[in-house]
Amino acid sequence: MDIDKKLNLLTKIKEVESPPFLLDAILERLDELNSAQASASWKRSFIICGILILCFNIFSISEIRLNNESVAVDRVVSTLKMGDNNQFYND
Repeated sequence: MDIDKKLNLLTKIKEVESPPFLLDAILERLDELNSAQASASWKRSFIICGILILCFNIFSISEIRLNNESVAVDRVVSTLKMGDNNQFYND
């Protein structure tokens, strides 16, 4: 079978000697990646986006509470293009 041929190719893999200090170099590069921090502009932009999303959510919730609740629910349903009935299947 084709899978047997592919598995037999694995027997051709030979063990080789790794260069000295290879593990140390790999661990050092991983430590450099872990210690890297985002720049101040990225941090600011994430904070601003988070605040904007939070404000939008608060505004949406407060607007729904101020308006007639059934009208607000209908508007949310139509905005999200969701069905406004509870029928799951078309009989």
